[in-house]
Amino acid sequence: MRPEIWAVTALLIVPMTGQQRGVVNGVAVPKTPVQAGLPVDITITGTNPCGAVRVDPGDGTERITHPTTQVPTTVRYVYRRAGRFEVRAEGMGNCDGVATTTIQVNPAPAPIAGRQRGVVNGVAVPKTAVQAGLPVDITITGTNPCGAVRVDPGDGTERITHAITQVPTTVRYVYRKAGRFDVRAEGMGNCDGVAATTIQVNPAPAPPTAAPRTDAPPSSRDRDEVIVPATTRWTRTGVYLREGDAVRIESAGTVQLSTDVADTSSPGGAGSGRRAPSAPMPDRPAGGLIARIGDGPALFVGADPILRANASGELYLGVNDDYLADNRGEFRVRIAARPEGSRRR
Repeated sequence: MRPEIWAVTALLIVPMTGQQRGVVNGVAVPKTPVQAGLPVDITITGTNPCGAVRVDPGDGTERITHPTTQVPTTVRYVYRRAGRFEVRAEGMGNCDGVATTTIQVNPAPAPIAGRQRGVVNGVAVPKTAVQAGLPVDITITGTNPCGAVRVDPGDGTERITHAITQVPTTVRYVYRKAGRFDVRAEGMGNCDGVAATTIQVNPAPAPPTAAPRTDAPPSSRDRDEVIVPATTRWTRTGVYLREGDAVRIESAGTVQLSTDVADTSSPGGAGSGRRAPSAPMPDRPAGGLIARIGDGPALFVGADPILRANASGELYLGVNDDYLADNRGEFRVRIAARPEGSRRR
């Protein structure tokens, strides 16, 4: 049902130039009492042109000037305390006139004790040791309402606040190093409480050892294709490099980085530009083509046609993503050695 409206006719004023200036001649608010903390519509009426009105809600806060295109116009205001207030609307700029009315604001209802805040009271991780580089489910339990939890995985990385709808809830994390860590979950927003547990993370298995190089280097015309699946962390290429060597890399293909069919990437990186915080290269585009030489650090290849070796050993290729199990697709890569560079096995 549309609420009844109190309206008041303005005090004056029409200047001699009549057609060039408008007049504020009325202001209306709900006739029935409103509640503190909820928005209230204040409607200003009059004649045009009227390019601005200044509204004083009467509760002691600052008057606000609102640009308008014409009257009638409606502005919204939230009273923060109860009382009976005089509302005043005044024409500004090319608009004259003042109008007033009164509004009754009732107090906001008191919160219901024990029902407005939730509590985090438990956090669970796998009881058996997990492996670095693989995703781990961390489950937070407690009472509702609980709109956010902050999780500290305990490995020295940044704590992450997760927006949620309720507890229990499960978040996923990938540990990048081995150790025994204290996992801590803390309620945030409308949720209190802290819970902690420990997790054992074992090292990731070592990559296969590169075989010694005994054959002669291929010619620069050697362009064998390597398939780089999106579900494999590192794919061997059979190409061995010395530090400082350069190879030409041509890549193509599209991979899907999650169950979302729109979450795709070319060798240059995800079309959305997003990052994967627990990927081998978290500061570079998720899904991009990456490389590693021997046991050296990861290198971002992307769509760059030239890769220069930062170490000596076999060249491995991969996809810059954190969780690989839900990926699909592959990159097709051709590696052309420069004469002074790589050897293939």
